[in-house]
Amino acid sequence: MTAPEPEFHRWIDPAGRGAPNAGHDVSTTEAERAAIARWLDVPSVKALSAALDIRRSGSAEAEVTGAIKAEVELICGVSLDPFVQSFEIPVEAIFRRVPARDADSDDGEMEFDLEADEPRPWTQHGIDLGALVAEELSLALPDFPRKPGAELPVELPETAEDKPPNPFAILKGLAEKP
Repeated sequence: MTAPEPEFHRWIDPAGRGAPNAGHDVSTTEAERAAIARWLDVPSVKALSAALDIRRSGSAEAEVTGAIKAEVELICGVSLDPFVQSFEIPVEAIFRRVPARDADSDDGEMEFDLEADEPRPWTQHGIDLGALVAEELSLALPDFPRKPGAELPVELPETAEDKPPNPFAILKGLAEKP
């Protein structure tokens, strides 16, 4: 099962940009931020933008670096209160053209380097900077959001009056009788 893709796309064709290095700013509309919030399962995304540099490292590979800035409304896992958290996320990704498959040379075997990061696909549409931004934001969100200052309730130690009676205390009394 694969995860659904974000409903946010910014297709850029690095080969069509002319220069081997180019900058690109990604900004979002309110409707796009609402779609990303639904995809992330958070109350709202207040702001989302990215400043990315695209550097071609050949005719079939492009490297994207830069930073994402976001403000996301989260629900505190301790108090259940909503709060807004700011994120500044560094981005580094490599996109590689998807090679055309040759049906005659397909022997059914593929080699994978499990230690290396898999490059993202560079399709006939180009590279999708919008999906990159949304996915990197999803990876930066905390698993257990905590509002600043929120603390878990402190449990007081039980007193003798709070403890329920021990059911084996009666048996102890029976064993001591002659």
